[in-house]
Amino acid sequence: MKDQWMDPAWRGWCGTAVEQVRFRPDHAAIARELAAHLEDHRADLERLGYDRSLATERTLRAMGDPVAVGRALDRAHKPALGWLWKASRWLVMLVLAVGLLTGCSAVWNRQLPDVAAWLDPELVHSWEAYQPQSFQRLTCPPPFRTGAYTIEVEQVVYYREEELRRGNLSIDLRSRTLKFWLEGPALGENLEAVDSNGVRYTWYQYPYVGGSGPNDGHFQNAMWISVSGTEGTPAWIDISHRTAGWTIRVELPQGEEGTP
Repeated sequence: MKDQWMDPAWRGWCGTAVEQVRFRPDHAAIARELAAHLEDHRADLERLGYDRSLATERTLRAMGDPVAVGRALDRAHKPALGWLWKASRWLVMLVLAVGLLTGCSAVWNRQLPDVAAWLDPELVHSWEAYQPQSFQRLTCPPPFRTGAYTIEVEQVVYYREEELRRGNLSIDLRSRTLKFWLEGPALGENLEAVDSNGVRYTWYQYPYVGGSGPNDGHFQNAMWISVSGTEGTPAWIDISHRTAGWTIRVELPQGEEGTP
């Protein structure tokens, strides 16, 4: 036994006893229990007037053969039962960890109040301050599932540049997933769009559709999509993700079907 806390008088006897126990993870606890019992017995003898060396000798003799004691302990600490107990503890820890992660995700996904908005209420309206007065909030498409993510459209804004006679669409989205190790979905060049007039929008040329790349917000990621250069008065725009296969439709204000 190498336990520095144990009286040297007990190490040989306790070491022999615990070596008989096959379930080694219990060795340290068994040694402590045996040493405590030895200490108590010796203290009782010393109170009766025995000197320390004689009390130690009588205590070891009273405890008996360490091999026999160890074998009796082995029957009480069977390896199968020991590993079953440890496995059950690990399982409980795993369940608690999953529950904690799920709980954190649930709290996070309820969108806690914006601290920046508390510190500076004017920030709440900063987006509107930089937009043309003609911008309009449109109806958001419903949330949808794609792979490991749930994606929610939080805001859709449409505004026209009257001098250029063209419209622009700005969409704020949020992806959520319990798989916190994943990056957010990649948008960007994976997007394409078409409006009710048959005009196609691509990543690499005008009229244009684009979006944010992946980010590492873990449980949730804020994303955006921008569509620029709508002409005429299309009734709607379908925005699609080429690799993930999803499509969302945005109904435009006062839209009229035109001629492709």
